[in-house]
Amino acid sequence: MAAFGWLIVLSLLFLWFWMNQRPKGFFPGPRRLPLLGNLLQFIKKNPLKDFNQLGKKYGPVFSLYLGRTPVVFTHGFPSTKEVLVVKGTEFVGRASFPIMDVLCRKKALLTLTYGEAWKEQRRFSSMHLRNFGVGRKSMEEKILEEATCLIQAFTKNMNEPFDPYELLDAAVANIMSTILFGKHFEYDDSFLKTLLHRIHQNSRIAAGPWALLYNEVPLVRSLPLPHQELFRVTKKIRAFLQQEIDEHKATMIPGEPRDFTDAYLEEMQKVDSSDFSC
Repeated sequence: MAAFGWLIVLSLLFLWFWMNQRPKGFFPGPRRLPLLGNLLQFIKKNPLKDFNQLGKKYGPVFSLYLGRTPVVFTHGFPSTKEVLVVKGTEFVGRASFPIMDVLCRKKALLTLTYGEAWKEQRRFSSMHLRNFGVGRKSMEEKILEEATCLIQAFTKNMNEPFDPYELLDAAVANIMSTILFGKHFEYDDSFLKTLLHRIHQNSRIAAGPWALLYNEVPLVRSLPLPHQELFRVTKKIRAFLQQEIDEHKATMIPGEPRDFTDAYLEEMQKVDSSDFSC
């Protein structure tokens, strides 16, 4: 019996080592655990520091396993630029994850999967974002105006220590808001502060271990675990943004778009709205 037990243990160890081998030619990376893969890399307090160490150890392109799903990471500016810019068309496709399907009501595939819908979305967005200043001199002027507001906000706090994060966060959001909604918010505006708080809250949860567990273990998806907060916050964000959309619908003038939202709503009236939503 003892020999039989050892045989089982050795067989399991052999199976584990065999399953742990990366496919031939696949990008290098740390060993993974059965079922969990490298999920433990993501549940530490600051996984970005670990990613930096992994990049130094395995090179500018390495791989990890989210459960049983292999994921490739780029580390450093040169490799990331090559993937996103130099060979951007070759890497435009994105995998579909269960949690993203739920958050975007399965419409994320239209914008994440390379195809005609993706091309149409990109063509529309590129054209209208340029119309509202992106990549042009007017965009520089908007940034300079926001920088002036930011300096004024800093000046108000110059006599005592303060954390500039929220002010910088609001400034960046304001630049995007002028393009998307044609609005500039005060830095202490409750709408802006609440929206940014919820977006950051969602980002932390979506990049955390519970979201990864949701993708890999179907049995936990209906349980009252922390990932449920992600869905609750997403509903609140949608409700907040819906206020702006409803306001634009009520005040927009056909043929005279004030911002990107007006242009998008007008385009939705021309085509099937399911092709222009997420």
